[in-house]
Amino acid sequence: MAAISIPKPGSSAGPCLDDCKHIDCAELKAEAAAACPLCGEPIGYGRLFVQDKVFGKAHDICVIERLEADAGR
Repeated sequence: MAAISIPKPGSSAGPCLDDCKHIDCAELKAEAAAACPLCGEPIGYGRLFVQDKVFGKAHDICVIERLEADAGR
């Protein structure tokens, strides 16, 4: 499972800073605004996340912490 991040708006690979009509920008902004199913915080920009089979799109640290907690039971 590889962790990725969404580049910050205005960066070379990130979405536009201002409102625009780019489909890619809208998709990246929606993805960044989506809540992590484990902590409830937005996925955000510049923060590592994974697409996990069990948890869906979640922060990598949240998945790691959950797996470690489950293993410690």
